[in-house]
Amino acid sequence: MIALSDGNLVVEVHEAGAYVAVVYDITGVEWITKGDPSRPTKAGMAFLAPYANRVRGASYEFEGVRYELPKNSEGHAIHGLLLTEPFEVEDMDERRVVLRTTLRHRLQQRKRPLHAPQRQGFRLTGLSSRVRVFTLAENKSRAMRKTYPS
Repeated sequence: MIALSDGNLVVEVHEAGAYVAVVYDITGVEWITKGDPSRPTKAGMAFLAPYANRVRGASYEFEGVRYELPKNSEGHAIHGLLLTEPFEVEDMDERRVVLRTTLRHRLQQRKRPLHAPQRQGFRLTGLSSRVRVFTLAENKSRAMRKTYPS
């Protein structure tokens, strides 16, 4: 767990999933509902990528190619592929951290894995988050990202 502070806000970021579990000010007021890294979509601020929310039936078609995603117990893909992925610290000081991971997920119907380095950065001036996504795969594919709650 990484603790950041700007003298007014305190933020706790976990390397697993680049998950923000706690944001509170020095008076103790919580800015987000305190989260638990073992249940990242229930509270806190989860990083959802390369897709957010639910993909019905865990598959989609893009430019004539059908892609299959990992299914949950209800038969859908939900909240992306990064919730539990390990991120590593790329750069950090007491007010900010830049975390990085490389998503190496093999989508069915694709000859090569999807290589998508994800960089999630947090800088305290208020609270802001910046995400940079680089796709290294030779084929294009649809991707989106979202933090929850946004």
